[in-house]
Amino acid sequence: SEVRSRLLPEGLEGPIRLVQIGNGVDLNTCCGTHCPTLGQLQMIKFFRMEKVKPTIFRVYFAAAKRLNSIMNNMYDTQAKLTSMMACTESEQVQRVTQLLYDKRDLENDIRTLNEKLSTSQSKEIIEKCRSSEVNLAIADLGDVDIGYMTLVSTKVMNGIDTDQAILLFVGGEDGCDEGSFLLVGDKTIVDKFGKKVAEIFDGRGGGRNGKFQGKGSRVRSSLEEVKNFLTFIIPKPHSPTKAS
Repeated sequence: SEVRSRLLPEGLEGPIRLVQIGNGVDLNTCCGTHCPTLGQLQMIKFFRMEKVKPTIFRVYFAAAKRLNSIMNNMYDTQAKLTSMMACTESEQVQRVTQLLYDKRDLENDIRTLNEKLSTSQSKEIIEKCRSSEVNLAIADLGDVDIGYMTLVSTKVMNGIDTDQAILLFVGGEDGCDEGSFLLVGDKTIVDKFGKKVAEIFDGRGGGRNGKFQGKGSRVRSSLEEVKNFLTFIIPKPHSPTKAS
């Protein structure tokens, strides 16, 4: 018969114990763990089986103290879930399924609200950018993340008639100076001075091709300083020359 086994230790001498299961089920070298009687195993539980190769299956099981430990942990977890969800054990799957459906519906509602809010905010920012002498718009968007800032910036950039505008958005928890920032627009400005903006915000970040994002510990208290810096470095549009 063919014995399946990994490489044997170097210097091994003497007989090798083989374990045969059933008639042709498996014949393998012994793993070296022995018990005087099967009663010490107390109980064996087979959890699952997965196919590794067409003729090879991996079986997951536990026995004795390890199985008792697994069962105790599973019981404690199930008891906690029963208490948290205020349902019986048999209702847990149904309750979790309903919670996932509710979560999906709430996420859809949030996306819809974010879309409406971002559209409204982007219109205000577009007007602010158009009225600026240097095509600069800065806004504190409140308690939002980078994803929402990106959504607003995309709407703004699509709504203005120049690719040389600079947008700076900051956000974070209300009343907190620490937060995130997003600098987008003219890549010759953003790529060159993004790190300087992060430095003024006492933070760090990264980006390229006209988008630089990061986090800072002074995104609100340093906003005026950053505004002055950007206003200074952004080239002002040339006024039309009058014919003599």
